[in-house]
Amino acid sequence: MSSAKSTRSMDLTMKHSKNGPEDQTAFLNFLLSHLQNEGSVGVGSPLGRAQREEKCTRRALWLAAIMTLASLAGLCYAVVFLPDFFRSTFLQNWAHPVIKLFSVIGLGSLISSTSFLCCWIWYLRALRRRQAECRLFIRAHFEDLLSKCKSQLQSTESSTAFAATSGEINLIPKLAEFQQAS
Repeated sequence: MSSAKSTRSMDLTMKHSKNGPEDQTAFLNFLLSHLQNEGSVGVGSPLGRAQREEKCTRRALWLAAIMTLASLAGLCYAVVFLPDFFRSTFLQNWAHPVIKLFSVIGLGSLISSTSFLCCWIWYLRALRRRQAECRLFIRAHFEDLLSKCKSQLQSTESSTAFAATSGEINLIPKLAEFQQAS
């Protein structure tokens, strides 16, 4: 019941998204949560941390970019509304508190934007690496599970062939049920 509920919730979250890094991480966490392997916890926790760091730096980048644009807009309005702006020298314009305020905010947010952009690229690459590690872990787990199922199926087929030739219990109907169940 709970796996059906979690599957439905996963389907609902995947419908309304744009297939970004959050969706990939959510899908990988969904797969890791359904593995019974203890190693999946060790792979999943760095993935969540990398996603949080990437999301945090992306939001900081957006905030700094908005601050840069707002200060640029403030400077443009100050240029339009200040009398004699173009007749004055740079130092005389700099002495005006509105120009000084918007210039300082703009310069600080521009410096912050470039540093947050570098950090965001760094954390995005780290997130991609963690996602690749999780994909390799999940693939190895499912390949191991598939090989176990194949060996179990082959052992069932060999015991069925032995039972059919020796006249003992016939396991062919049980084999058909096993194949239908998987």
